[in-house]
Amino acid sequence: MLNALFIVEENYKFKEIEKLMLSEFFVDYIGKLDSSLSAISKLEFGYDIFFLLKDPSYEEISAVNRLIKNKVVVYQTTNPNNWIVNGRDKLLVYDLKSNLNDSRKIILKASNMVGKANYFKGVEKIAAFNPFHVDLSWEVVLNGNDSTKAMVGDLALRSGKDVIIGQRIRNFVFFSCDILSDEVMNVKMDNGRFVFNLLSDLLGGAEIVE
Repeated sequence: MLNALFIVEENYKFKEIEKLMLSEFFVDYIGKLDSSLSAISKLEFGYDIFFLLKDPSYEEISAVNRLIKNKVVVYQTTNPNNWIVNGRDKLLVYDLKSNLNDSRKIILKASNMVGKANYFKGVEKIAAFNPFHVDLSWEVVLNGNDSTKAMVGDLALRSGKDVIIGQRIRNFVFFSCDILSDEVMNVKMDNGRFVFNLLSDLLGGAEIVE
């Protein structure tokens, strides 16, 4: 069984994805990363996958950078001012057609995704809340529907598949939206299956059964 570490705020809100993962992973969580070499080495030895589910403090960024170099890391944030995208153009994302009665709570259609087909095996729809678009020139993992728009005020600067809310570079995945919190998972879309497919690819093709 593989080991996963959730790095979270004190107000823990990821119990639903944790429950799903317990079938294949031992799941642990901490609130703060220690950036010392000995502490990071211990984490690297003890865990296979890291879920960064909060914005790291300045003191934690060096630890995160070390983990990204050596381990599988999945980072999600709805904060357009986070450390990864600092200095990049960010646009809030809306979908007036495919949503949960809120244009910021989007239902993405797997048939519209441009990412690897194996990411979406057994996946029909993915819920993504409070997304923002940013283009890091990485591999696209999640993108918009035909009706999705990245906006500045009333002006759409990006639309459809050109709206990017999930990206990957090597073993690091960055989601500029919420796809993992209890609020999202309780919508009962295919987020869990999508995450398992993604982890399988990140881990070199190891099959993970939801």
